[in-house]
Amino acid sequence: MFVEGAALVINDVAIGKDSVIWPMTVVRGDVNQIRIGKRSNRQGSSVIHVTHPHTDTLVVTRP
Repeated sequence: MFVEGAALVINDVAIGKDSVIWPMTVVRGDVNQIRIGKRSNRQGSSVIHVTHPHTDTLVVTRP
């Protein structure tokens, strides 16, 4: 797992093995959990955020 220094990952977020979070990406698990699977690539300036307390966000694992 690699999170670039200019990325923001907060609260209930799990990032899988060999995954990358690139610059200016925001992953906010402040309302509910976010799970990013292994070998996933979150591109720069993207945002992943949960807006409802009973809805988990899953970014699936690559084969």
